[in-house]
Amino acid sequence: EECCFPENINFPIMKKWGAFITLFIRIETSSVLNVVKRLRFNSHLRKQIKNANTLWHERNRISDLSRSKATKYLENFSQLTLFCVYNVTKEEQVKNKIKMFATTWRWIKPYTDGNKLKEMGIAPGPVYKDIISNLRYAWIEGKIKSEEEEKEYLEELIRNLVNAF
Repeated sequence: EECCFPENINFPIMKKWGAFITLFIRIETSSVLNVVKRLRFNSHLRKQIKNANTLWHERNRISDLSRSKATKYLENFSQLTLFCVYNVTKEEQVKNKIKMFATTWRWIKPYTDGNKLKEMGIAPGPVYKDIISNLRYAWIEGKIKSEEEEKEYLEELIRNLVNAF
C-alpha cells in the first residue's frame, strides 16, 4: 500500500532525509539525539529525526485522540515526518489518523476569517484565533457541515464569549 503524501517526496534530498529518518525512528529517544549529533547532520535534519522519533514513540496515543485533538497534535510535525511514521507503523488506527490529517483535516478552513469577525464588531486580538480554531475543529469533528451551520455555531461562540465577560 502506498500513501498519497507528501507531494515533494520525489525530490532527492527528501528521499535521502526520509531514509535517515526511517533508519533512526525506532531508536530510544535518549540515544537518538547523541547518534545524530555524532553523525554531524545539519540542524534541520536532526530536528526532523528527533520529531519523527518522538511521534513514533507516542504514536499509540493518537488512536485515542478525537479528530480535532489529533489534528492539533499532528500539526506540530512536518509532512516528511508524518510520511515516515505512517510508512513504518503497523497500527491501522494510527495510520488512518495520520493519513486523514495529512490529506484532509489539515486543509480544512472555516469560511469565517479575521475580516468577518471585525465586520461583526469583535475587537481584534487573541480571541480571533480562539474563535477561528473552534470553528475549524468543529468542521473537522463533523459538527459543522455547511456555511449556514458555521454561521449558527459562530453566533453561539460569540454569545458564550459575551456571557463570559
